[in-house]
Amino acid sequence: MRSLKRGEFFGDTNLRDERDGLTFTDTVYTHARVDWHHHEHPYFTYLLAGKLLEKSRRHEHRLTGGSLLFHHWDDTHRNEKPPGYARGFHVEITGEWFDRFGLKADDYRGFHRLADPGVRLRMMELWQIFRRGGSTAERDVELLNVFDALRGAGIREERHNPPWVHRLREILYEDPREQSLTELAASVGVHPVHLSRNFRRHFGYGFSAYRRLIRNHRSALMLRTGNRTLSEVAHHCGYADQSHFIREYKQQFRQLPSQARREVP
Repeated sequence: MRSLKRGEFFGDTNLRDERDGLTFTDTVYTHARVDWHHHEHPYFTYLLAGKLLEKSRRHEHRLTGGSLLFHHWDDTHRNEKPPGYARGFHVEITGEWFDRFGLKADDYRGFHRLADPGVRLRMMELWQIFRRGGSTAERDVELLNVFDALRGAGIREERHNPPWVHRLREILYEDPREQSLTELAASVGVHPVHLSRNFRRHFGYGFSAYRRLIRNHRSALMLRTGNRTLSEVAHHCGYADQSHFIREYKQQFRQLPSQARREVP
């Protein structure tokens, strides 16, 4: 079985930076299939575009743009990439970095898909800091924010949720249409009252806030990785119209979508 060294991933890495216990890479995946392997250090994978299938000994995850995974260093896994373009951002973390901030890598042991849209937004911001050549302090602060968010959201959230929670999360991410709680409850086979009462417990947010975070995360990523018009982004992400998109985006990010697009390196 292959053990990958620090900063090593299967594909064409078009940007890499290594400093103070962290290694950042932006990689275009080129292999249709990658056999079982593990990495030298724990790391995050944030899928910027395309699709991937990640399999560990116990789990299987079908990833699309915006998906976020955390792998411990000894996590053995393999990958499959469907035809087409796929690109990922990786943050590899050494023991030196964990020690510097009083964190224990073993507290995050395992292979986790991080579904919380707030955590995904944090990782997207970290990618932006990396792309524009931000300082070590900026990177440390944002990564610490990610770990703080993980404590709040819980990287173990996927372990104990009932099956309908996983299915509902997939629907909310894959289908941008506005659907009522009654419609969604029917789709996952639970009573609307049960869904309404238990949504915050399983998802960490109220229903409307969760939908809003998903829209904003999806639109922010699309603005930075594609060339769609603002109206196309608004439609794809489930906003009522372009005005709704601009208003909600500005409220979340304190800038206009057009400004965000101009900042792309």
